[in-house]
Amino acid sequence: MPTMKIKSKVSSSIILLVLTSLVGGGYLIKKRTTSNPYTYKFRLIESATSQTDLEILVKKHLEAPSNPYTLDALSWAYLAKAKETDDPELYNKAMEFAGKYSKLNLGRNSNPGLIMAQLHQAQHQFDDAIKIALPLLLKTSDIGALQILVTSYLALGELDKAAERAVQWVYRLPSLTSYVMLALVQEAQGRNSEAEQSFKSALRVEDIGEEWAGAWGRSLYARHLMQMGNLGEAKKLIEAALAIRPKDPFALLQLADFNFKKENFKIASDLYFKIFTEHQKLIALIGYIHTKKAMNEIETAKEWITKSEELARKQIGTSKFGHRLELVQILLEKETSEAAKEAMLIVQEETKVRKDANTYYWLAKSFSAVKEIPRARMAIQNTLATGAIKADYYLLAGELEESVQSVHRALLYYSLALELDPNLKAAAKGRQRLQQYS
Repeated sequence: MPTMKIKSKVSSSIILLVLTSLVGGGYLIKKRTTSNPYTYKFRLIESATSQTDLEILVKKHLEAPSNPYTLDALSWAYLAKAKETDDPELYNKAMEFAGKYSKLNLGRNSNPGLIMAQLHQAQHQFDDAIKIALPLLLKTSDIGALQILVTSYLALGELDKAAERAVQWVYRLPSLTSYVMLALVQEAQGRNSEAEQSFKSALRVEDIGEEWAGAWGRSLYARHLMQMGNLGEAKKLIEAALAIRPKDPFALLQLADFNFKKENFKIASDLYFKIFTEHQKLIALIGYIHTKKAMNEIETAKEWITKSEELARKQIGTSKFGHRLELVQILLEKETSEAAKEAMLIVQEETKVRKDANTYYWLAKSFSAVKEIPRARMAIQNTLATGAIKADYYLLAGELEESVQSVHRALLYYSLALELDPNLKAAAKGRQRLQQYS
């Protein structure tokens, strides 16, 4: 989600003000030239300097180490970069500068709690993030506190609370970001038609200067449509997102996923590898492994499973900000009983802090991999009980029911999966396989 957008209008403009002063307020204007219906409605604004925002802020900090505006801006810039690259060291940098800013004790005009709450979220300390955000909301009415509450409640699986805060956010500030977050909550609740309307509302109310958020929102909307099997509209959204930010890793990831679904495996493979090499996204490397398996390049897949496992363990071992669910996925790709058991143990620990549908889904996958089918069936039911409606969830539920020869239940789940995504071949094969017994 857009890190820079979660603060109040005054505080969220700090970075822009700092950068404007450094480049003399100069900007280049890029005119849009496409007829895509999801095109960004405004002219694109690009910084006139060739340096990155982060480099400029670092230089400014060296000139004035105690400048509170620069310290605050640096903490948010490092956090944004960390979220983009998944680099634990950048999270550590964000925490370092947030700590320095907090120590200045600027009183009522200072609000270091917001970034500390964000950092707690990055460490999956969602209860701690909520403990910071709730008093901030009461004290300052800061929109950033609402965003922290929505995302934390989502991760904890407390969807009613997430929905309440998301609606409150939209009511107070109807914006691209608030509507997208409402859509994500509705999607998690299985209210897919309402989620689609919220995504559309997000694009209707977006404002000038929201390039980052615009690419992010369109990418999430595209992901939603791909999950529903609507690849045509998803492609338009991805193209629109990349027209705004051609190198955006999340938009490129959706493009890679799109090509994988279309079975353009070579294109998908190249995209996944590009995202990984340029942005160090582990999830892209997992996609790359999937494509190599689909292309029957098994030895290459094994080589990169080993490399990705080493990288994931390094991230988790050297920082609190490592991504444990990515390691779970990598371990399951090894397809060995030892790796599956470790994956199961990791995701069981993760469910202690995250009770969302995705975490329960990977718990079910890991139980299935170690042949603990009763526990896998219970975990996938916990997934579905959250209200989330995804074809992959129904596919796994169908496979688990088929494994215990529950033909009618398996057929039901395969059919539900295909209703959501008619392109899901595994579900189609499962239904065809069982129809002779129905």
